[in-house]
Amino acid sequence: MLIWHWQLFFRDGLETQSEWSATFGAELEYVFPFNRNKWSMFIAPNYSSYEGEGSFQDLNVERKFILEYSAIQIPVGFRHYFFINDTSKIFLSGEILVDIPLTTETRGNFTIPEEDFRPSAGAAFGIGYSYEKYSIEARFIPNRELVERSTEASVKLSQFGITLGYTIF
Repeated sequence: MLIWHWQLFFRDGLETQSEWSATFGAELEYVFPFNRNKWSMFIAPNYSSYEGEGSFQDLNVERKFILEYSAIQIPVGFRHYFFINDTSKIFLSGEILVDIPLTTETRGNFTIPEEDFRPSAGAAFGIGYSYEKYSIEARFIPNRELVERSTEASVKLSQFGITLGYTIF
């Protein structure tokens, strides 16, 4: 899966540049045996990482920083299929996901302590196409807060991903 880390927001609307990064994972899907197999439930744990740079003005001083963030992402959701023919279908998906941080590091003249980062939850929405054993899906994950609310910093991550899939079973 390739993830486009759309924006990473710090403090008051401050953001880092957008970056592509590879994400690796697997998906287990159960197709419900009713309504002509149009509904399924899935879980798709994966490893996701991000590294970005940013800067902002603080009392006429330019503050620069680099953030490195990696996490295990665990989405659980439902999918609805629209059959085109026997081998081809379009699908919509909705999911709830949890990010469990593995590494979090900020460098530069603005830092956030590693212990301030916490697991975060959010929702995601996707649309895809499946042909025989191959699939492609575009998935959007809106902003979710990555640090404890008690800190002065606010770090929100928004993602857009393109998932390429191959069905083994």
